[in-house]
Amino acid sequence: MSGKASLIAASVALVLLTVVSGCGPSARVALQFTPESTASYEVTTEVTKDFRFEQPTMDKLREEQTKTLIRVGYTQTVTDVDDQGVANCAVTIDRLSVYMTNKNEERLVFDSANEADRGNPLMRLIGQRYTVRISPKGKVVGFDSQAAQKAVTAGFEGRLAERLVNEEGLRERHQIPALWGINGDSVAVKKSWRQVEPSPPGLLSPKSFEKVYTLKGIETQNGRNVAVIEMNAMESAEPAPDQGQISAAAGMGFFARMFDSQDDYTGKLLLDMENGDVLEYDETLISTYLAQEMPSNAPEGAAPDTLIMRFTHRISMKQLQP
Repeated sequence: MSGKASLIAASVALVLLTVVSGCGPSARVALQFTPESTASYEVTTEVTKDFRFEQPTMDKLREEQTKTLIRVGYTQTVTDVDDQGVANCAVTIDRLSVYMTNKNEERLVFDSANEADRGNPLMRLIGQRYTVRISPKGKVVGFDSQAAQKAVTAGFEGRLAERLVNEEGLRERHQIPALWGINGDSVAVKKSWRQVEPSPPGLLSPKSFEKVYTLKGIETQNGRNVAVIEMNAMESAEPAPDQGQISAAAGMGFFARMFDSQDDYTGKLLLDMENGDVLEYDETLISTYLAQEMPSNAPEGAAPDTLIMRFTHRISMKQLQP
């Protein structure tokens, strides 16, 4: 960033951190883009399904895990910003690692940093470029990834590569849902905002969640002012916009009623107040389903048969230091 740009950013920061009478400090919680600025990020997505069935009276235990863990490292350069603060960003894929298992069996293991994986078709994604248009609210409002989508087209790797650079993949990697529900330009410390969203794909019993975000405070980290936003979510009776009626056949359907379930859905966002950059972002859902039954011929004092199924969905973003 140039000296002039740094001075402007510092001046803006002073304005953003003004004290509102009777309300404590407030801040503009939004992405702020500066033309020609560049930052590198690593985004991790994880979907894990765990299965554990224990039958103590028969001395039997069955455990299975199906997992997809993907890390994408990329460099993002802001090429221009319009009057509404929407930025055109040029993105280059720098690194990629994939770990996929199906019921404990490895299906695909790839790391672009490993010499042994250089012959994998996924290596052709490294160095590929695409563009995204991102609003101050953290929404992708446009994209062009046609060239990147042609890099790998055949076989299982081709289907995975397409998923990484199509519209769904770009939105998952670049959007910041924590900013969507904010009204106005600023948020006072300790204030909250909410939004209802559908559960991530793959949940055993699909539902809606009400996410509540709170600006917990403004901290000084490495000499910079950082907005700390935390999220907690719970099941919502209100359907998410455009979600419609959730089918009883979705997921486990009526079978889900046999289970006691518990959801742990949390998140955190660290936003640099001086330049509007995301420093860290994470949202993690862990849903656990538990069913127990005592066998009819079980001896006195025996433990019941226990079935536990757990679904984990996580997406995290971290800015890499130069």
